[in-house]
Amino acid sequence: MSFNFTGKPKGRSINLGNRGLSGHDRKSFLQTVKRDREERAQKRRKISAATMIQAAVRAMEDLDSKRGQLGAQWAGRLEEFCFFYPYVVLRQDFGVSKHQLVVLGSQLGRGPPARTLQNVARALVDADMRLVAACGGKDPENAAEYVELVKMSIPAIRTAIAGIGAQRSGAEPDGTAAQVSRLLALLFDLFHVEKQLEQSTKDIIDWIFHFSTSSAYKPKHGLVSLLSKYRHLDVVDAMLAPGADALRLAQFLDALMQDFVEFGKSLDLALGARLVFLGNVCRLYQRMPQRTGTVIRMCDLEFFAALLPQCHRQGGALYFASQFAPQRTFVFADEDPEIPGQDSGQDRFFDDDIQNDNCRCVIAPCLEEGIAQLYTSGDAAHAALQYCAEAPALCTTFIYELLQLVAPQGTARGGANARLESALLYSLINGAGPSAPAVFLHRDSVAQEFWTNYSFESLSGAAEIAQYFCAMRNPALVPWWRGMYVALMMYSRMVSSMSNSAMVRLLREPAFSSLLFFSKDIAVKTVLYAHQYLQSAQGVRFDAQFEQVVMAALALLRLVYRRNLRVKMLPDQYWALGDFKAAGVLPLLGAIAQMHRIIDLHDEDDSARGGRMGAGNPTLQLLRGEPLFSASGCPALFRHIFMFDGERGDAGAIGATSATSVTGTTSAGGWRILPSSQYQALCVFSYIPYMVPFAQRAGVFHRLIAADRATFADDTAAARTRGTISRDNVLFDAFDQFYSMSGTAFKSPLAVQFVNSFGELEAGIDGGGLTKELLTSIVSTVFVPSGDNIAQNRGYRFFDTTTNHQLFPSADYFLQKQYMEQNLQQSVISGESVALMKRVYRFIGMVVGKCLYDNVLIDVSFAPFFLNLMMCCESCSAFTGAADTDRESFRNSYDDLQLFDPELYDNLEKLLRLAPGDVASLGLSFCVTEKFEYRGTEYTLSVNLDDGVGKGAEKPVTAENRLQYVLALAKYKLNTRIQEQTWAFMDGLCQVIDEYWLTLFSPYELQTLISGGDKGIDVEDLRKNVVYGGYTPSSNTVRFLFEVLDEFSAQEKAKFVKFVTSSSRQPLLGFKELTPKFGIRNAGSDLTRLPTASTCVNLLKLPDYNDKDLLKQKLLFSINAQAGFDLS
Repeated sequence: MSFNFTGKPKGRSINLGNRGLSGHDRKSFLQTVKRDREERAQKRRKISAATMIQAAVRAMEDLDSKRGQLGAQWAGRLEEFCFFYPYVVLRQDFGVSKHQLVVLGSQLGRGPPARTLQNVARALVDADMRLVAACGGKDPENAAEYVELVKMSIPAIRTAIAGIGAQRSGAEPDGTAAQVSRLLALLFDLFHVEKQLEQSTKDIIDWIFHFSTSSAYKPKHGLVSLLSKYRHLDVVDAMLAPGADALRLAQFLDALMQDFVEFGKSLDLALGARLVFLGNVCRLYQRMPQRTGTVIRMCDLEFFAALLPQCHRQGGALYFASQFAPQRTFVFADEDPEIPGQDSGQDRFFDDDIQNDNCRCVIAPCLEEGIAQLYTSGDAAHAALQYCAEAPALCTTFIYELLQLVAPQGTARGGANARLESALLYSLINGAGPSAPAVFLHRDSVAQEFWTNYSFESLSGAAEIAQYFCAMRNPALVPWWRGMYVALMMYSRMVSSMSNSAMVRLLREPAFSSLLFFSKDIAVKTVLYAHQYLQSAQGVRFDAQFEQVVMAALALLRLVYRRNLRVKMLPDQYWALGDFKAAGVLPLLGAIAQMHRIIDLHDEDDSARGGRMGAGNPTLQLLRGEPLFSASGCPALFRHIFMFDGERGDAGAIGATSATSVTGTTSAGGWRILPSSQYQALCVFSYIPYMVPFAQRAGVFHRLIAADRATFADDTAAARTRGTISRDNVLFDAFDQFYSMSGTAFKSPLAVQFVNSFGELEAGIDGGGLTKELLTSIVSTVFVPSGDNIAQNRGYRFFDTTTNHQLFPSADYFLQKQYMEQNLQQSVISGESVALMKRVYRFIGMVVGKCLYDNVLIDVSFAPFFLNLMMCCESCSAFTGAADTDRESFRNSYDDLQLFDPELYDNLEKLLRLAPGDVASLGLSFCVTEKFEYRGTEYTLSVNLDDGVGKGAEKPVTAENRLQYVLALAKYKLNTRIQEQTWAFMDGLCQVIDEYWLTLFSPYELQTLISGGDKGIDVEDLRKNVVYGGYTPSSNTVRFLFEVLDEFSAQEKAKFVKFVTSSSRQPLLGFKELTPKFGIRNAGSDLTRLPTASTCVNLLKLPDYNDKDLLKQKLLFSINAQAGFDLS
């Protein structure tokens, strides 16, 4: 009988005839029986498992006890050592372990078999790993003793591995390479422990070199995996310490390369780990010994050509952490749990430095120098040029992948990336001269056949377009596209830096002229027809290399075009685009204006600070894309315009309103597919606007303004901002009242009222004329650097003139700011005064922008280098949101210095031609002394030209670096001194004129937009666009007036137009565009009265002379006296 815990007999329930199952069916009963049976079975299993565990524990305890006893009584048998040593080393006395290692060493010298040696090596490595782990975990107090045991074991491991190598016959014993890899990992960890104990780590570095380069069996994948960990960077630092053996480093690199080859040349590692590996390899290469005049060998090129593509994302670039703000935190993706000395998860390798940006990878600062040396040392360029004849495809791939790592096409270039890209390209150019790019244009049989059969005829019809682009997509052409890309990038650098005479010589080179012609043809055809092909070929994409070639070709074409504007080298027909018409893009203008107005509303706060700047507007950045290679039939910006209702907030509403003005069908993806003519027009205006006649582009520009103006035409009266301006303080009165306005408000009609010199309000209602007078008054005050204007402008001089009277920003702002930074304790120059100057430059840009917006021509001539710098500032974003092909190409170069200071340019030319021995006698240094005046006192300032590195005054100009000096001086004079002022000016201009509109024009054409064309006054066009008051077209005085104008010289005609409109040039698209219209009003019959004008409303007040000679006499007197509104 069984009993329960109460001591009473245990009750037992018996089911007789299923009587106890009331309310339950048979199925429930069976489930209950099954569950009870499973519970009993599980209980039996638990009891059995507990019994087995207890037996195993007892066995392990017995085994452990036997190992301890064997260790205490060990007499030297190697098999017994392998049995006990790894398991007792942490428990037994240090002295016993040391004695065992001594005995082990003597026994290994007797030549035991290879299998025994391998077991000994494995046992020692296992024991050492336990010891190293205990140093930082279980028993840190005994770390020094543990390290001593590990170091005592290393000679035994070396002996064992050497013995294995001596006995092997062909095949390698299983696991030996893996043991060497484990041993290297152990040594790397041991290095960190010794470093923390502040003990010498030299022996460990020696052992690492030994086991990775001299052991019988190379480590399998050991070096690649170890050098890809961020926490092992300090081991590489120790390898590169002063006094390191360069030959051993070379052997180590050879072993590393061999390990990479055995790894399959494909790193199955996280991207962060690959970048660490690349950085470590590059650091080691800095200390390579010279081999036959070059550091990088052919096998090294193969190594890097295989490694580099794996170290950046497709379409992404490598960035350096030092480019970002110091407070920026990077999360490293290195897969190590922790980094010594750092908080877990912080400042590890990075992989998501910018949220939602999968195309940016950032390298840690400690690895920057090694990677940068690959670009700046010249070794890579030298090796590629040296081996290009022997292995052209390999060398081309090597240079191509270097460029892809830091600056793939389509990514934002700047900072360290741009410097590294330029350093590599210039090293190639300097290494082989103007013929350097041709080195990479090697054509294999496939490329040669393609080149021979290529047709420059225009494409007509879908079949020809499909055939053309199918040929472009031939995979066998990819190596040639890479070479084309490298050559195009090199030619772009050459064109941007060479003089005009050198450019003329380059155009005569057959290699360059044929490549330029081919590039022009392939780029134009892609712009015109690629979208049509991609829409018809479902799911087809071009190779990335072909896309890069097209974008690089477009950049080169833009550079050549700009150089051609300075000096005529190519005929106008070279840039003609056939019968292309801009009408296809006009239906989209309303949608464009509306979309950008929504962007402004979303970024209102940013806009108030200059948010139309492309680099600072996150919404605009979001909308940017690459329409040229888009199969959707719509550029990225216009996808948001044509988005369906409800798809994306406000953008959906835009889609609803835009559909009425834009034709097209809807794709499966939800975008409105633009008709071919409209999409083609968008691509042309995005990438090759200079091939569209200027008159058409100017017409598009004015249509854009008209569409933008129409968006707020209904409420202009209510929204007008009033301003009261003193004629004695025009600039700063306008600045105080209008500077804080948003761009949208400032470009709306204003209500201006003037105060005369007596302090009285002048009569008049601003219907546009007073605003125009205000704008022209500000222009004449700011852009004429006379003593009176400077005095009126509170002593500020905002613009200077070149020797041929062209305007550019004064350097006063830059020099005063530099003086304050160099003399922190001075109190003479006010920081508020300097800051005010920058704000005024921005306001001047707003004024010029409003002149453009209101079609008010201003009679100013800007220096070309100032115009160039305008167009390379960050506020000039590409039209339709397309990626800018080469904004930096606008930046001024040495050749532009001739326009700034011809005398300085001539002296620098003499310096370049001077005999090498005479250069040092000039006593020049990389420092320039500047003088400036502030409130009547002259100050002197020294400026460093050496890119902010060191002290320029301590770096003398020599024959070797004089070219560097000349380029640095040109950069300082043309860019550095006026850059901040120029960018503030453009920031203000882009408050009024959308920045992407400006990319339709070259810098020289921007001057034409601002001041009108250079062609003479068309009197017949003026006659057709006149409004009369008190006269008719047939009135005698009117007929005499136009007869006199026909007889005037070109200069007299210009004076007449300036007399009436304040500008000596007619509007770009003729007098029909003049606002208000050119007017002629009858001023009465007083024949003694002179003709007068109200320039604010473009009105000529002409007395009814009714005599041609008298009219001519009076009119000449008035226009030569430069009288206008004041004579009214």
